[in-house]
Amino acid sequence: MSKEESPHVNKEPQDHPLLLPQILKLQLINSFPRRRVQILELIKLLCPLNSPKIPLFVYRDASMGKTSTVLEIFKHLKLPFIYSSCIACYNPKILFASILNQLLLHRKSENNGYSSAKRYEKPSDFVNLLHDALSTFIDWLEGDLEKSNSKKSASQVNGKMIYLIIDNLEHVREWDKSSNMLPFLFNLYDILQMPEGLIFTSKTSLHTYH
Repeated sequence: MSKEESPHVNKEPQDHPLLLPQILKLQLINSFPRRRVQILELIKLLCPLNSPKIPLFVYRDASMGKTSTVLEIFKHLKLPFIYSSCIACYNPKILFASILNQLLLHRKSENNGYSSAKRYEKPSDFVNLLHDALSTFIDWLEGDLEKSNSKKSASQVNGKMIYLIIDNLEHVREWDKSSNMLPFLFNLYDILQMPEGLIFTSKTSLHTYH
């Protein structure tokens, strides 16, 4: 299901031919000098860009900077991603709404009655809505990429794959009374069969979820 970051890695991973330029790599390492090995390992797992990835599972103890490191890597690589925390999103409905709202570029406001972009009743409804939202977002990325081929901008994103980063996954167990939510999230990649990447971060290791 996943590749898991080891907290005790002694050997620095070898460069991949499609890794980011050296200058960006150095900037990342300078931002998090104590996490050099983890940064290089995660970059290696993300490359080559725009290719299907099995879900990644990143775990470290609390307050070890795993979330900030992951987000900083995505910002430096300019990879399109959405981020949802299972602390702020404290039940399935809020988590699903957060993901869909970001994909559909929807902001809650007084004008829309602070409502979400889509309504759904069960996980299967969410899967259908997520599939449609991902398709729309990927089409937008591909169109934006084609328009930008002749004129690159500093803010342009790289690639035509969207990454869903779900943070603080361990909190799902606190509100998962039916024990169905974690298997659903872990199987989402296989259910969707789309060019999206899933990254789960947690303060506990993968074996604690089984």
